[in-house]
Amino acid sequence: MEKKILESLKEIHTKLDAIIAKLVTLEEKIIETEEPEPEDVKAYHEAEYRKRRIPKHFKNTRGL
Repeated sequence: MEKKILESLKEIHTKLDAIIAKLVTLEEKIIETEEPEPEDVKAYHEAEYRKRRIPKHFKNTRGL
């Protein structure tokens, strides 16, 4: 009985090691992912605003 328990514990240990290795790899991938620089985000939002901006000749029209 004791031998079976030890074998089971070794198997569990091996499986846990594999899981931990996968988690470490995932963590490294997450950490490596860079956040955009604040000035890049600002430039993106400004470009999007310019694309959606209403043309000047429509700004002062009323009732449309």
